[in-house]
Amino acid sequence: MLDQFMADSAWPAMPHSFDANHAAPCATVLGPQPLSHSASSADAQLQATAQCTKSFAASTAQTNMPCANTHGDLPDKAFQRSTACQEPQQAIPVWHKDDLSSEQFVQMFMQPNLPVMIQGLTCDWQASKDWVTAADGVNIDFIAHHFGQAQVMVSNTTRLNAGCAPRLDMTVAEFAHWWKMHKAGQDDRLLYLKDWHFANEFPDYTAYQTPCYFQEDWLNEFYDIGQRQPQQSHSAGSADDMSQPREAAEKGDAEEGVADGDRSGGGNVGCDVASSDYRFVYLGCKGTWTPLHADVLRSYSWSTNVTGRKRWKLLPPQYTHLLYDRFGREMAATFEIGKLEGRDRFPNLDKACQHTIECIQEAGDTIFVPSGWHHTVENLEDTLSINHNWLNGYNIHWALALLQQERTDAIACIEDCREGCTEVEFEALVQRNMAANCGMNYAFMATFMQVILQRESHLLKHANQELQARHTFNIAKSTWTLRELRQHSSLDLIESTESVVQTLS
Repeated sequence: MLDQFMADSAWPAMPHSFDANHAAPCATVLGPQPLSHSASSADAQLQATAQCTKSFAASTAQTNMPCANTHGDLPDKAFQRSTACQEPQQAIPVWHKDDLSSEQFVQMFMQPNLPVMIQGLTCDWQASKDWVTAADGVNIDFIAHHFGQAQVMVSNTTRLNAGCAPRLDMTVAEFAHWWKMHKAGQDDRLLYLKDWHFANEFPDYTAYQTPCYFQEDWLNEFYDIGQRQPQQSHSAGSADDMSQPREAAEKGDAEEGVADGDRSGGGNVGCDVASSDYRFVYLGCKGTWTPLHADVLRSYSWSTNVTGRKRWKLLPPQYTHLLYDRFGREMAATFEIGKLEGRDRFPNLDKACQHTIECIQEAGDTIFVPSGWHHTVENLEDTLSINHNWLNGYNIHWALALLQQERTDAIACIEDCREGCTEVEFEALVQRNMAANCGMNYAFMATFMQVILQRESHLLKHANQELQARHTFNIAKSTWTLRELRQHSSLDLIESTESVVQTLS
């Protein structure tokens, strides 16, 4: 069945002339004219967003900037050093849910990989009623009383220049106790509860509904399938191959949907796709923050403030190389040059700041963060938010490009072992290192894509005419990804996952 799909499936058109032989496509920078923040006119917003998208394309054609995974040294002559970031070029467009259909969201934002803020999605959420006080603050007493036994990871974000904050193990009740001490002025630490897998831990309490724009979610669907059929969820990788990332994942190591290790642009240490879902609750007091990063596996993310306010700073992907030190190895922890230790090590950071896009997310707002957009997040008030990371047919090539880079890096690290191994043995070592470094390897991604392919094939058989195009597109992207995996590895990945496909049919 798979070979037939690979031979017969037509490749659908991708944004920005996507070339399957290259890494993830470059996004482009928002033009200098700001979009209106008024949601009163859907027609006006459509016209403005279309102009914005055209400006992005024109900017890419003119500048010919490198893609997100390019981070070599850059010359210092093209710009003057500055001590602070320039004002952002462009505000992120804001839409109300009543004026933005799912089709418009795909065409204007998800497919071209552009950010957007959406209002009005939380009105009917149970979390908006139970988790918020009459004064629009965090109802910490309700949360502690009903969910206090849950074990969570808490980051100490007190140091403003630290990329990897110290982690603490707490119960929610213990965090609530600290919260009250902090509000009383008796504990000045800035603790941030992150990556709480609330939906998975409390399935009988429906705190929210995933908005319609974000429901095409392969990443969490794969996890849910694995929970229903746990004996098959790791069929493509051996226990040894995946044990290290799984153990790390149990400790929790994502940050606004991304691991600390992923700030450098490579893997996301501690995020094993099969052993963890990517649906989180975040709770932080005023002043807590998340350092500079791009999201896990170069996934999309959406984040909704149930209450509170956040400041986001985002950088379009083609400027990622400006975030690294002069050796192209380490990424800065923040856009704020004045707050960095050893800031002279990042000679291009001030130029990156010229291209950042800043926005304030109010209570009830939902931000869509596209693939590969590095960003920082600061809580301007006590804030409670819901965050998801997800992959689908529109961004799976970003995840594949990251995985291909991980393979290149893994090969370089063990090149001296090649002479003593057969080709298959060496590739197996490479794949094992990939699994340890980023939580996924080619064999496991093949399983992931086989499961999605089988699911989409089943849905296509029963789809009405309106949904057939979507499932056909997903099948084409799944088969393309599997073809790329087969071509770039000496392992017989497809054969190793056939049993998974058969059991799901």
